[in-house]
Amino acid sequence: MEALWNAGVVVVAAAGNTGPKAGSVTTPGNDPFVITAGSFTDNYTPNDSSDDYIPAFSGAGPTEVGFIKPDVVAAGAHILMKVPPAGVWANQHADLYYGRGLYLGAGTSVSTAVTSGAVALMLDQNPNLTPNQVKQRLMASAKTAVNPNGTLAYSIFQQGAGRISASDAALGNYSGQANMGMTPGGQYVGRAIYDTQQKGYRLVDENRNPLPAGQDYFWDGGFYWNGGFYWNGGFYWNGGFYWNGGFYWNGGFYWNGTYFTNAGFYWNGTDYWVGDHYWSGNNYWTGFVNE
Repeated sequence: MEALWNAGVVVVAAAGNTGPKAGSVTTPGNDPFVITAGSFTDNYTPNDSSDDYIPAFSGAGPTEVGFIKPDVVAAGAHILMKVPPAGVWANQHADLYYGRGLYLGAGTSVSTAVTSGAVALMLDQNPNLTPNQVKQRLMASAKTAVNPNGTLAYSIFQQGAGRISASDAALGNYSGQANMGMTPGGQYVGRAIYDTQQKGYRLVDENRNPLPAGQDYFWDGGFYWNGGFYWNGGFYWNGGFYWNGGFYWNGGFYWNGTYFTNAGFYWNGTDYWVGDHYWSGNNYWTGFVNE
């Protein structure tokens, strides 16, 4: 994957279908030199984004060495797809047959295909973009899910930078690049650690110390975001949040505005990892899930 990225090929990978628990992003989606896609669903109301939600299967970060993943989320439920009618999957899921050789599919692999389509549009518009520039633009143009009061509807470890916006990513004017200071093949650690006292994940500074008040972030691994900076557990989403690109943060990633003042610092890892190479992970992508 990293060799492809280094050669100028944009790699999009699935976050995996083993969510919602923390640390469930699968290989190779745990590598910073890919664009990792999680899933959201429009809840069968494509013209009403207020009831969209992230399904429980979508893999969540952080990675084993502290990177924020997924990078973005994209449509990943009740998506029409072509499946060989004599294949194992088609035979096992005859109830999902839509007609004309099409089936209703769900999973972060579906979101990966949708995200890849957005990347294709970006490269068609700007063919000279590097993989790091594509990743930066895709994330900077994403719409984060926030509650009406402006608090996060989902953790950064579940929605990353937010829901992709293909038109904004392709046509918008964005500068900079992802993975600043990092080289494919290097061994790095991210900025998320597990706090054994608080029993949850938090972001730290370059010395691995907690961030100042107002810039800190904590997640105890629960599924539903209940406002503020803490997770309140539970697995049902009760509606009421909005996909909002610009209301919650001051341009680009929301941790580059009000709460987190250095997106590259938190998103990228600039410290060298001194153990074994870590990209192999323990979880592997498992394909589609049922609707």
